[in-house]
Amino acid sequence: MLSAEPLDDPDDDTLWVHQVVGAELVDQHGRSHGRVQAVLDNPASDLLELEDGRLVPSVFIVDYQPGVRVAVEGPSGLLDGAAEGSGACRATTMDREPDHAHRRLHELSGDDR
Repeated sequence: MLSAEPLDDPDDDTLWVHQVVGAELVDQHGRSHGRVQAVLDNPASDLLELEDGRLVPSVFIVDYQPGVRVAVEGPSGLLDGAAEGSGACRATTMDREPDHAHRRLHELSGDDR
């Protein structure tokens, strides 16, 4: 078995999938929208899948506390309602990719936000 000390670089803003799954998603108004249950691969931007199936593009992440909270600033309507027909994007079982717990999500620096 190989092991190594974790790289704790305070200047590294890389966000990893395992730091997001299970975290509470909060919008720019401080409202909670549930927990992130998965991260789905998507060519334009990885998608955070919430417990109710809503999808949030990772490009809207503005702050995070690994495993605790993910803050997003999204356009109006992105997180509206959990009811069917609300206009919010939802995941289907066909969208699911195998979990890659240590896959790099994106970096929160400069123009990457």
